[in-house]
Amino acid sequence: PIIAAQFEPEERIILDFDEDGTIKAHKGVSPTGDDPNDILINDFTVRNIMGKEGLEKWNRFIELKQLIKHSIKPQEKLKLMKEYLNIGSSYNFSEK
Repeated sequence: PIIAAQFEPEERIILDFDEDGTIKAHKGVSPTGDDPNDILINDFTVRNIMGKEGLEKWNRFIELKQLIKHSIKPQEKLKLMKEYLNIGSSYNFSEK
């Protein structure tokens, strides 16, 4: 996807299999220079670029945000915040 992003969409030929196992081809749709993750999603129809563990960490990251918000015990809140920051830093998750 990093190399593919450097080409015009019509210059990218994506090969795939149809339901019968026949190879089919289509051209890219993401603009030149687009984020390689967008190329994977838009051109190659990869629906999820994170693995199972990454998805679990993402879900925990979101859960921790809510737990921190509703926690009233300072020690518990601190523990949750440390886990939240650790996951966010390790996986480069943001609060957007």
